[in-house]
Amino acid sequence: MDDPFTFEPSPLNNPGQWIKAGFHCHTVNSDGGMTPEETVSYYRNKGFHCIGVTDHFIVTPIEQLSDDGFIAINSTENGGDPDIIGVGVSSAVPNPFFMSYATQSTQAR
Repeated sequence: MDDPFTFEPSPLNNPGQWIKAGFHCHTVNSDGGMTPEETVSYYRNKGFHCIGVTDHFIVTPIEQLSDDGFIAINSTENGGDPDIIGVGVSSAVPNPFFMSYATQSTQAR
């Protein structure tokens, strides 16, 4: 059986400018340990050029932390198996099951 994760031709062989980006991290607004500002600073210092903060069930606004050398994109994680990530969104998708889970998680803190 062929490897389902093989891309031919490889997209990595194309010319262009590559950036280091992360699209699955959390802040203190869900289950992360840093503020949005600290999270962006951490990723900048690790050489990333772009980040999407994917707090659970909410959109943590971070676009204002963008500048000429770094892109911060409003994003969210709406749960699921696997996780459902929304990038470049203005609000999380309302879902009664996930909202119930989010309320329980928030009350547990």
